Amino acid sequence: MIQSTLPYLAGLAGLLFLLVGLVLLRAPGKQAGQFAVLPGVRYLVFYHTIPPLPLACLNAAFLGDAPRIFKGPITVGRDGMLVSLTAGSTAVPMRELL
Repeated sequence: MIQSTLPYLAGLAGLLFLLVGLVLLRAPGKQAGQFAVLPGVRYLVFYHTIPPLPLACLNAAFLGDAPRIFKGPITVGRDGMLVSLTAGSTAVPMRELL
């Protein structure tokens, strides 16, 4: 019985670790928002997120105060997301490669 619950408990421990990490990461979200309000910044993309967020519902916790500070569009990148920045264009096309 105990062996069958070990994977479940390990999963809960991992989720708890992730949630605690998200709380600790709120400051970088605020700092990114403050940086993004500099003149000329039109879009804020969080990329290379470690650990990757397993559920989109965790994005708000990850972003922290960034949406309150930066009023432009914000995207939390995911594994396999391609963000293109074309010279001379203001468009920021994104697509999923995976």
